[in-house]
Amino acid sequence: MNQNDLPEIDYARCDRCELCITSCPEDALMMTDQGPTFKLPHSCTYCLACENACPTAAIRAPLTVTWKSD
Repeated sequence: MNQNDLPEIDYARCDRCELCITSCPEDALMMTDQGPTFKLPHSCTYCLACENACPTAAIRAPLTVTWKSD
């Protein structure tokens, strides 16, 4: 997994509530002095739990879901 493919964290919007960290089922995030960061980036499954839990929309997954039609 490319580090650029991980959910993006806007530290200016982050209030360090840690909801993204506690909501992550893969335990991929950790808190630092700057804010949340990926301690286990390869564990991220793009479940979007962190994005959904964030009250300030500071973490966003850079992905688009598309459906293939036959």
